[in-house]
Amino acid sequence: MFRFIVVVGLVAALFAVTASPAADKGRSHAEPCEPLVTIQGPLGNETVLATDFITCEKATRLLKKHDDGIDREDAFTEGGHFDLGPNFRCGVRKVFTESARARCQMGDPMFRIDYGL
Repeated sequence: MFRFIVVVGLVAALFAVTASPAADKGRSHAEPCEPLVTIQGPLGNETVLATDFITCEKATRLLKKHDDGIDREDAFTEGGHFDLGPNFRCGVRKVFTESARARCQMGDPMFRIDYGL
C-alpha cells in the first residue's frame, strides 16, 4: 500500500511540474488580432496577424514606424531574416507568389505579420 501512495505522489508531482507556467514558457500562445488592421508600407499591404506578450496595436505601430528600414530582398526570401527597428528580429516563414509571412520576436514579445500585394 505504501508503494502505491508513493507512486501516486510522484505521478501527481510530475503533472504539477509539467503544468506549471515555467514549463509552458517555450510555447507560443499567440492571440489573433481582431479586427485586422492593414497599413500601406514599402512591403505592400502590411498586416499584424497575431501577437504574444504584446498588443496588436503596439505591434502595428512598431511595424509602421520601422518598416522603411527593411530590405525587400531579405523580406521575400523564405528562411531569411530582417531587423524591424533596433530590437525585433524577424524570420521569414513562408513566401507566396506576391506575399510573405514572417515572425518577429524580441525575447518574449512576438508577433506574426503578412505583407505583399
